[in-house]
Amino acid sequence: MISRKDIVKLIRVFLGAVFVLSAVAKILSIVFFDDLVAKQLLGENYLSNFQDNFNEFYYIQWLTRAIIAGEFMLGVAVLQDKHLKKIVLPTIIVLLLAFIIQVVYAAS
Repeated sequence: MISRKDIVKLIRVFLGAVFVLSAVAKILSIVFFDDLVAKQLLGENYLSNFQDNFNEFYYIQWLTRAIIAGEFMLGVAVLQDKHLKKIVLPTIIVLLLAFIIQVVYAAS
């Protein structure tokens, strides 16, 4: 029989792997991810007036790198026991809610 502790450990490993693999996938396609975020924040035609939007695109690149770094760090942090209930799990819930809101906004 599988114990509750083993199930929790399996879920933590799965959740950590999902976050880490998602961050790695975004790193491998960083140009696509930058473009996706820029289209959502600056509008579909941000490339037509790129000179005017250059500073905004610069900050979007910083934002995408921060998202990727945070996602990777959360994936690794969920695999460790320290500060799991106080910091890591609430941060994961907030990040997942932010991604859900972003997907709903992009779908509408």
